[in-house]
Amino acid sequence: MTAPDKNGGADVAAQQHYFATCPKGLEAVLARELRALGIKAVQESIAGCYFECEQLQAYNACYRSRVANRIVLVLLRREFDSGEALLAAASACDWRVHIDAGQTVQIDFNGSNTFIRNAKYGAQLVRDALNDYFRAHGEGRIEIDAANPDVRLYARLFKRRFTLGIDLVGTSLHQRGYRGEGGEAPLKENLAAALLMLCDWPAMAAEGASFVDPFCGSGTLLIEAALQAANIPSGYLRDDWPLLRLLSADHAAWQDLLGAAAVDIENVSLACAINGSDASQAAVDIANRNIERAGLSGLISVSRAGLESLQAANCFAHDNGLLLCNPPYGQRLGEKAGLDALYATLGSVMKDNCTGWQAGILSDDAELGWRVGLRSFRQHKVYNGNIECRLLRYRVSAENALKPRVNIETGETDVAREAAASEKMPAVQLSDNAKMLANRLRKNLRRLKTWLASQTAPSFRVYDADLPEYAVAIDCYSARPLQQFTKTSASASVYKQSQNSNQNPGQLPAHKQD
Repeated sequence: MTAPDKNGGADVAAQQHYFATCPKGLEAVLARELRALGIKAVQESIAGCYFECEQLQAYNACYRSRVANRIVLVLLRREFDSGEALLAAASACDWRVHIDAGQTVQIDFNGSNTFIRNAKYGAQLVRDALNDYFRAHGEGRIEIDAANPDVRLYARLFKRRFTLGIDLVGTSLHQRGYRGEGGEAPLKENLAAALLMLCDWPAMAAEGASFVDPFCGSGTLLIEAALQAANIPSGYLRDDWPLLRLLSADHAAWQDLLGAAAVDIENVSLACAINGSDASQAAVDIANRNIERAGLSGLISVSRAGLESLQAANCFAHDNGLLLCNPPYGQRLGEKAGLDALYATLGSVMKDNCTGWQAGILSDDAELGWRVGLRSFRQHKVYNGNIECRLLRYRVSAENALKPRVNIETGETDVAREAAASEKMPAVQLSDNAKMLANRLRKNLRRLKTWLASQTAPSFRVYDADLPEYAVAIDCYSARPLQQFTKTSASASVYKQSQNSNQNPGQLPAHKQD
């Protein structure tokens, strides 16, 4: 790989345009983070934020952002009506300010429309634009290296809107460098950081609040909580920064930034306690190894414990704290009854031990949040990969406890009804795929619950090939007696004519021509 002269970069504009990508649903969190870093001109978009700032501020965002996936220096952003117009505009960018013709390039193109039918053709257009530019300046063609390039180009096409820029970070920023292995369905690091920020953990940690994750898995939430509490930059373990290979790189400014943000990781101390537990010893071992790689072994405590034994672990000694967790989803725990019991137990632990605390539960099924037995004061829609989830937030207090719903006619509570129903239900052994289908049907019906309550005779599709294992559609129809429908005047007229004619039963009269 080729690197530019480290004595200084080319002249660049004082204010430049950038785009920070992030997981869907975290755009507002990313915007707040960028503003907190001193960047004022921030515009939220889909799965990211556009912003304008000086180069040093962009470097700081690369090194410190906990939510962003990538940060891109935007060179071109506008709408086009043809591939030829896009090629001409990309050729007009001043590439020599940033790239040397001898450097290798990777083009990450995503999107299509009526005149660019696939990403391969789009990437070829960008490549042709670079070659046209460098040939016009008396230099050779660029070399493509998809595996280990000097420069990564970011190209996105949405309808007619095209964005082209230079990726400053390379490997996604969510890959902090401390996670050598993950447990079952681990959270991405930037999603975990965003959940903590949504729960206002940095402010709570500054006041000495405790943190507990009773489903810690590989320890991602624990590590991100410690990094935020100690104000350790998210990029502290990263060695490779593609932004330094650009001709426009300011190496002196970068070194000054690293010096100002330097953290003596071995001597970091926290004013708060961070505790995690998991029922699986394998998960506990993975978490401890990840914590050690992060250099935080003395700051985080992890133990093997089930929900029922958490109180004995003395995790809740502090009067103020945050319990944040990512319990198993329906996709990971087959029986819904098991999830109901799990959430109910979690609610009991919270009510018995966490009075005065705040809590957050990430779930793909908001209905399960009611099983906790507490009223959620706020819900945030986020995505864990491609799974739509809700971060359910609670203030743990007796005032926010939910009372069991009672049937006025029978006097039964909803808990008693469901327990009786489960006893009467015959035991059926379902395959794993069948369990997934059953869970999806329950979830879809819960989403339609409000709409169904407002309909008199609804007909609707409850399942539309949501799962690849069951590529079918399931429709539900409600029948009503015919006499409940009011005949229209037209149908009544036809009916009367048929009675007065000599036609066969069921035969409609012929239409008269005027």
